[in-house]
Amino acid sequence: MALKVKAIRKEGFKAAIAISLPWNPPGISSQGGVVIPEGQDEAVIALNADGGAEIKTWKIVVNGSSGVASGPIMVSTQLANLSVAAPFVTLAYQNAAVDQGKEADLVVKVQKQADFPGDASVTLIGLPNKAVTDVKTINKDTPEVIFHIKTDPTTPAGNHQNLFCQVIVTQNGEPIVHNLGSGALRVDVPIPPKANMPEPAPAAVAAPMPPPAGQPVKVLTRLEKLRQEQAEKAKAESKK
Repeated sequence: MALKVKAIRKEGFKAAIAISLPWNPPGISSQGGVVIPEGQDEAVIALNADGGAEIKTWKIVVNGSSGVASGPIMVSTQLANLSVAAPFVTLAYQNAAVDQGKEADLVVKVQKQADFPGDASVTLIGLPNKAVTDVKTINKDTPEVIFHIKTDPTTPAGNHQNLFCQVIVTQNGEPIVHNLGSGALRVDVPIPPKANMPEPAPAAVAAPMPPPAGQPVKVLTRLEKLRQEQAEKAKAESKK
């Protein structure tokens, strides 16, 4: 989530202010290095809850520090409530496989954990290089989303197992980001087509023996020629 911090400046004080959480509840991490820029009044600290964060309401505080002519100064906010809640949805991935340069569908089952208003965007993150798909939308009644993935002939082959979905639910005008995973996409090298086999060479047919000297040559009738050709053809076929 994005924790918005607002500074109330004294008149004439315009210096930049560094802000941070001095303590994070268990399972919660907060962004460091956040600064309210010179002359401005607001900045945002990104907070993230991992899967082991305890579901309850915690007290948090934000510190701010800056420099004045007399030296550095530090102030803090009043205690504020930070509520850790269960995710609105959980996801179950059905692994997919595709050949380089081809297309495939990756199905993600959606299980609602709590009602949420309107539509939420779902972005599939972690696809290999030159593999693309579209952002999807879900609502509280959506049972599944199907990502149609297009790959390139140069998309790296292998089992890509770090896919996850970023689901953004907007509640009370504020985006609540869920990073839910993980899935896998196997990219295969296409099997090359089989080369055409060359035609077998025709079987050699022995030339007929010449008749003995002095014996007249027998002239075959048309029917006898056809029978002889058929016999030679059958003999050649049997040797293949």
